[in-house]
Amino acid sequence: MQNKERDDFKRLQSMHGFDQGRNLNRQCDANLFRSVKKGNMSAVDYHEKRIMLKMSEQIGLDDGSSATLDITNHIRKLTVAQSTHMCSNVDHYAASFGDSGWGCDYRNLQMLLSALLRNPQYADRLLNLCPSTSSTSDSSIKVPSISRLQSAVEEAWKMGFDEQGCEQLGDKLSGTCKWIGATEIVTLLASCRIRYRLIDFH
Repeated sequence: MQNKERDDFKRLQSMHGFDQGRNLNRQCDANLFRSVKKGNMSAVDYHEKRIMLKMSEQIGLDDGSSATLDITNHIRKLTVAQSTHMCSNVDHYAASFGDSGWGCDYRNLQMLLSALLRNPQYADRLLNLCPSTSSTSDSSIKVPSISRLQSAVEEAWKMGFDEQGCEQLGDKLSGTCKWIGATEIVTLLASCRIRYRLIDFH
């Protein structure tokens, strides 16, 4: 029984990114290579994509390859209702080669940031996180990469935000495949002096 519990716990840790064998870069490389082996990508595309993703991670900005820009406009065009009300323009960020299976809340955070950065009131507070977005025109919206978001949450922890969450995630997100949730997102928003309300549904 103890062996089964231990194996189940290891599987659970692996599923939520707590194993040491997986990280964003390794997963990205493995998935890109798999695409080449399946014939879905040429060797040239493989190397170009790897270079683009590495550059994106180095500068801390998402490369935008998984983004559908201004998705609200696309939704408005497809709606059959007489009138459609949208809260804000937003870009949709989907999983990509490196974060498939664990990056959904990082992508949700990128979507949220794409909406907030269009509002001058919030854009000013996000300058440290998104320094390249100096204006709020829709064409200039650039959101942080997953690795930049991971380090930003760690910076918020060091400032004293969400000490319990920090402890639960082992004081480390950078370079891991650990899942985050709403509490890590509001931790980041709070560290940027953005008011939020976290609602828990039971």
